[in-house]
Amino acid sequence: MKRESIELGGAHGNARARYPVCAEELAEGAGFAAVAVITLALGIGASTAIFSVIENVLMEPFPYPDAQRFMSVQIHERNGASPGAGGFSGPEFLDYVEQNHVLTG
Repeated sequence: MKRESIELGGAHGNARARYPVCAEELAEGAGFAAVAVITLALGIGASTAIFSVIENVLMEPFPYPDAQRFMSVQIHERNGASPGAGGFSGPEFLDYVEQNHVLTG
């Protein structure tokens, strides 16, 4: 492995004199450099994708007027046998709509 001696001139040194040495060392470890670049690219891409999903799903409101007023209604049996049963039958839904005095829409 060939090393060159570089004299640093001034506060920053001679940058052009360092380019050949950097290029030589990069060529010697090209596999490592490629893996490092690919790893960084995948990490940045994954972070961007996760942030985009979280922002659009959790942080942005629904594209409806008065989206903060939406709510979910669940059926709870008085004896606690089936808490949060999902969904209503057609006639049951119509009964709730007819007897509703609180909710609008």
